Amino acid sequence: MREKRVCVAMHTGSLGFKTQLPVQSQSRLDPEAWEYESGGYALEGDGEELTGRSTKSVRHLGLLEEAHRMSQYVPRLDWTERALRVRQFVFDFWSESGRPPNLRQVKEGTHLSRRDIVQAYKELQTGIVVVVDQDSPNCDLLKAPPFSAFPSQVEMFIDEKFHSFIGCAHEAVAVSKMPQFEGKEVRLESYCACCLEPVTLWSKEFEITKTQPRNPLVHCATPVWDWVHYDMKSMCDNVNLVIDEEHARRYELQIGRRGILFTLDQVRDYVEPAVGIRGWDYHWPSQSMDPERLIERLRELGIDLSPWGLAEEER
Repeated sequence: MREKRVCVAMHTGSLGFKTQLPVQSQSRLDPEAWEYESGGYALEGDGEELTGRSTKSVRHLGLLEEAHRMSQYVPRLDWTERALRVRQFVFDFWSESGRPPNLRQVKEGTHLSRRDIVQAYKELQTGIVVVVDQDSPNCDLLKAPPFSAFPSQVEMFIDEKFHSFIGCAHEAVAVSKMPQFEGKEVRLESYCACCLEPVTLWSKEFEITKTQPRNPLVHCATPVWDWVHYDMKSMCDNVNLVIDEEHARRYELQIGRRGILFTLDQVRDYVEPAVGIRGWDYHWPSQSMDPERLIERLRELGIDLSPWGLAEEER
């Protein structure tokens, strides 16, 4: 069997965060042809030297204007080089500063034009990586999970200092897996969606080390069919911590709809396939929202879906 290699270099930012960068990146990313291994993605077959965009990439770009308003069932994209560069810079900048970059800062960090940056943002939103306001002249960057640009239900602290807002309760479990936070313990301060009493998690390298109170739950108030209509903001807003099942039911009475519950262990298992490679590999692939596939995954994890009208016999 031929050995597969991916050449990477490590860049250390001013705050000591480590980021994996490619020595030589290719514009083509076909998820069907890449096989993940511990070092990253390796291209099956002999491959070819490519410059510019592949035909498939151009085809996907042609669909972006139509697809950006509906991200469910969108096929995985072949990232353009500009999207990869913008994504890497955004995550590095946010991890180091605790806030999103503006267009000038992205330009200075990537040497891309305004037009290329904005189009890269649109591409990244279609691939469920960021949330931007495409109607704003500055294409305001609202989310780049795990981060949120606006006050959210989760605050992250590092070394007892506020770092950033985190997008949702799922990301509260996931954020310590980011390569920029390797070796660091983070504290996530949130609250029960029902009574607003404090709920705090401590996490290090994707392991929850302590919670207060003990064993809080994560409540998701929106069915999977309504996740990512055209961006993920609403989905994130509807994923919150609750003290226990009783508080979850009280919260449902307040908002007028039912939801499902995750234990923190179930959240970890649920998010691991995506966050296990997020940020660790320069080429980590886009995502696609497929409600039916997600329902099967939630069932595999033992999540009770009856609040959404999904009994076991409806498989």
